Amino acid sequence: MDRLRSELADLRTEVRTDREQARADHAAQLAEVRQSASERADALTTALRAAEQTIEELRRQPGGRGAAT
Repeated sequence: MDRLRSELADLRTEVRTDREQARADHAAQLAEVRQSASERADALTTALRAAEQTIEELRRQPGGRGAAT
């Protein structure tokens, strides 16, 4: 009976260790995903600003929309 209790205690320890490692791995993956999403959002914001500037420049050109004729 003591052997079974010892095996059960060992198994509990192993499962607890595995669970803690899985949580740590998940936290690291989540941090990577958040960083990647932030970088993509920054890139999209930069692209949007560049597109808006290009539109404004095109509008100011002769014959462009919004240009004084």
